Amino acid sequence: MKTLSGLKSLCMGAALLAPGIIPTAASAQGNATGVAHTQRAESHMLPPGYDCRDCGQPDGVAAPNPPANFNALTASDDEIAFFGFPPRPDANKAPDAYAFWKKLVTSPARRIQPILRATRIKHGPAKNVSIAEPNLAPKPTGATSTNWSGYVVQDNNNPFKAAKTYIYGILEVPVARQAFGTCNGTWDYSSPWVGIDGWGSNDVLQSGIDADAYCSGGTTATNYDAWYEWYPAGVVILSNFPVAPGDVIYVYIWPTSTTVGNYYILNVTQNVSSSIQFNAPNGTTLVGNTLDWITEWFAGPMITNYLDIPWAEARAVLPGGTQYSPGKAPTGTVYSITLEDGSGNQLSKAYLTPNNALTYVDPNNKTHTDTGSTLWFQTEGLAR
Repeated sequence: MKTLSGLKSLCMGAALLAPGIIPTAASAQGNATGVAHTQRAESHMLPPGYDCRDCGQPDGVAAPNPPANFNALTASDDEIAFFGFPPRPDANKAPDAYAFWKKLVTSPARRIQPILRATRIKHGPAKNVSIAEPNLAPKPTGATSTNWSGYVVQDNNNPFKAAKTYIYGILEVPVARQAFGTCNGTWDYSSPWVGIDGWGSNDVLQSGIDADAYCSGGTTATNYDAWYEWYPAGVVILSNFPVAPGDVIYVYIWPTSTTVGNYYILNVTQNVSSSIQFNAPNGTTLVGNTLDWITEWFAGPMITNYLDIPWAEARAVLPGGTQYSPGKAPTGTVYSITLEDGSGNQLSKAYLTPNNALTYVDPNNKTHTDTGSTLWFQTEGLAR
């Protein structure tokens, strides 16, 4: 297995990057075999499953736009919930979480009333899981899956089903493309997301983005969107919410009860936000056994070659103020999950960043430096 230092050495080969900067998809124009990507005409077609004309009305109700003079810092908890903001952490018990929440709710972003579109797409529980010999905390236990890569905190006492437990991540949207040198007439898919359940449970309350890529002959196409889902129901897309490579996205999910979920998304780069409440599918209730920070391969012959996806934050907060992250879990077991195909080839891995800090260059050539619970995903092997 590659070490983080080894990976950083490989990344530094991309040329003229300052020490510690992890290059993103935009900063790599070729591949390890020297096959350069050629410029192709871009098509705006939708991947199969996204355009579902007979899926019916999606479940979800958007929160109303806050009034111009609304102050979340002085508002009541009921007012905060009514206008669709994530629950307010206790400033004394969880000062770091409160500081981050304060930054979020005071953002000047314009609230979008979303146009929701149901799809046939489903991001499901982890499949074909294999767990290595358990490690002693705080070191994560290694595991593999054929659809997930990332980090999971599992606690079989199910503490994460408590109302107002929230999980979030801040990620940079990668450039979606097929593996270098590949143009095979099919779509490749990937979805970074945050959620609750799905690792040893059959439901998943989750939200994130899609970054999908297609290539055939002289034509390429990409698909970027924001979505939420309570599996086994399908994905619901916010069809009017802008998502583009290089955008910095804040994505939150939290339960109001074991059958009601909430979703908040903020695109810092494009200065827009949206918030939605939705129901669990019939017969499904939240188990609350895991917290998940994942990039998923949910369809197609190969995961998108996203190269890397930096996460500036990856945290969860319980109502009493207890905080969890991939690097620190007060209870339960942390799993570091590697995505493999059916033949055991590694396709995607996630890494905690050294000293809890991350500097990276986005697809728009802007440099970001973040501290906190930072991690990054990287495609491996055949996926590149």
